[in-house]
Amino acid sequence: DKEKIEIQDGDVDRNVAQELENMKKRYPNEQEFEDAIKKEGISQEDLKQDIHDQLLRRMKANRILQMKQHDLPGSVFVTDEDVKNYFNLHPKDYEQVKFSIILLRIPPKSNAGYLKEVQKQAQDLLAQLKGGADFAAFAKKYSEDQNSADRGGQMDAMYRVDLNPQLAEGIFAIPVHSLGLVKAEDGVYIVRVDRKGTADYDSVAPDIKDHLRKQKQDSARSEEHTSELQSL
Repeated sequence: DKEKIEIQDGDVDRNVAQELENMKKRYPNEQEFEDAIKKEGISQEDLKQDIHDQLLRRMKANRILQMKQHDLPGSVFVTDEDVKNYFNLHPKDYEQVKFSIILLRIPPKSNAGYLKEVQKQAQDLLAQLKGGADFAAFAKKYSEDQNSADRGGQMDAMYRVDLNPQLAEGIFAIPVHSLGLVKAEDGVYIVRVDRKGTADYDSVAPDIKDHLRKQKQDSARSEEHTSELQSL
């Protein structure tokens, strides 16, 4: 807000409408959706406002990060030795997993009763999947992560370091070719793990170099900000 970042209302509203539609997909009809949120003591307008505020903050944060990225040189020097040392000190970060998801979101400020209901829905879907239901079909019907839902729940292969730590811990605990539930900050994930593996150094060295370069950029940016405050 201090940087006077402006986001067009239309951009936010389109995203709000999509998030709301994704949440409604979990319910057989509009009335059951209304009944579920009423149990939380909120109206659909309250929910829209919560989603709007959350998305607006996220979009503003992304915009300011993009702007600040141009304040520093595009490259910060990172040696091959820096990269090798980081790889040796963080071997688990570059364990790799290929998986598919069905995400049931938990809205901000949800109470314990709503969380329990979402977990029950996830357990019911998981039981059907273990009984032979088609994962891709369920992902397209129920998942509230639109990008992966369009692909039948499939995610690109990812390194542990690229995942939210809570999500990574849960996913890597599921055996290969198995299904499980993972609770994360944004909701409950039904996860199918297709394969796991450990990356070799040469394949991850460029990613590590980018990661270390970004760390140095962030550090330089923080020092610059501190210097500005001290000069006031």
